Amino acid sequence: MTQRLTRIIALIVISMVAVGGFFAFQAFSNRDKTAVLTLEFAPKSASALIGGIKAKQGTQRQLPGTYDIVISKNGFKTKKITVTLKKGDNGYTGVVLESDSPDTKDWFDKHPDDQKLAEKISSRNYDAESDKASKIPILADLPFVGPGEYFRIDYNGVTEKGQTSITITFIDEESKDEALQWMQTQGYKAADYDIAFVFKQPEESSESGD
Repeated sequence: MTQRLTRIIALIVISMVAVGGFFAFQAFSNRDKTAVLTLEFAPKSASALIGGIKAKQGTQRQLPGTYDIVISKNGFKTKKITVTLKKGDNGYTGVVLESDSPDTKDWFDKHPDDQKLAEKISSRNYDAESDKASKIPILADLPFVGPGEYFRIDYNGVTEKGQTSITITFIDEESKDEALQWMQTQGYKAADYDIAFVFKQPEESSESGD
């Protein structure tokens, strides 16, 4: 009886040590995971990878860095999104897959739970875009194509230093200056932006004749 009790106590102690070690390992592993990412996708039965590692819906801690998020499901177009998480970030990524098969054409109509989730994701993405636009006023005017299509201005995102990045595509120096002048007349200072200038060879007009 004494030996049996001793064995039981030993097993309990070993189990407690193992559990304690597991939680200690988890705490150590999460110590450097200073970014938070909330991931949602529809259909909810789709598969998700974050940086090549299988992931579930919901909020998870991540190491700061750049990750490719891939959402896939048979019968739907695979969606890939690249996100950059910084220390202290609380990011959100929501994806609604598009059907690419007759078998899944009416998927959301036939799966009310997925339809409700898709509507939630779309609404949250819209709010996020609206919030972004309010913080980056120039987004309300982009993309912008100048008269005669001599220049074009596109939004590229935000740099690691937090500066708004845009691309100005132009066909000659005059159209480049016109693009900068347009920004100025709209109240946007070129110095406030990370601008990539891209020269585009103008298309030669074809001459028609008899």
